[in-house]
Amino acid sequence: MRRVLIFALAFCVNFLSAQSSWNYDITDVSHNIMIPGDAENANFAVGDLIGVFYQSGDQLICAGYSEWIGSNIALTAFGASFDFSGFMPNQEMLFFHFDIENQTEVQLQPIFNTTDFSNANEFVENGLSGISHFLTDLIEGCTDNTATNYDPTATLDDSSCISHEQLIIDSLNNVINEMHSQLLDANSPVLIDLIGGWNIIGYTNKTAQDVVLGCEDINDIIIILKNNGGDAYLPEFQFNGVGDLLPGQGYQLKVTESYQDFTFPTF
Repeated sequence: MRRVLIFALAFCVNFLSAQSSWNYDITDVSHNIMIPGDAENANFAVGDLIGVFYQSGDQLICAGYSEWIGSNIALTAFGASFDFSGFMPNQEMLFFHFDIENQTEVQLQPIFNTTDFSNANEFVENGLSGISHFLTDLIEGCTDNTATNYDPTATLDDSSCISHEQLIIDSLNNVINEMHSQLLDANSPVLIDLIGGWNIIGYTNKTAQDVVLGCEDINDIIIILKNNGGDAYLPEFQFNGVGDLLPGQGYQLKVTESYQDFTFPTF
């Protein structure tokens, strides 16, 4: 008798600890879910708990559970009423299995029988749903059939769903970012690699600029710079026959040594 009492006490302690997060309010608003005893992949042991939960913020809240008896059971999900908590209309019902022996909890992936029952996995007052079988493999993806990236094979939502409105916003943002990138590229300086001796270069700025200022980074290596009219700039002799560098014009340039990444200053 003592062994029986000890076993019974241990079972009760385990059972109560299993329900620590499975407490729920019984209300006057409910939705029944039928689970057949021969449902495929219903790998439950007699005494296990099958619970129905709803999402509230970042928490899962229990709204009802039933004990598995090895044959058909009816699981009741309770809705919010007065000051009691529960499902809101059309809220998704989530199902969990608590293994009493191993004290483990896993989410179930039920497939509903919508031929014989009028409702599926959304809570409806006085609703009636029937589960035909359970899936064993979880396929993550977008499970919202109104989303642009809906995946009909997905069994577990991975929060990747993109609405049509969000797709339009993302497309507009991509266009804006591309235009901004092109604008930055357009305003980026043109780098010119000079070799020792003669070079032909183009003046890349959009506004005219005094040749002395435009070539300030390389004045000490310039032997001569000539424009299209043959006018010369000779910095060694402080002679400027060119005047201003003109947008779109080409120039002959002779330098004493090579120079990498030369660019005309912009203001």
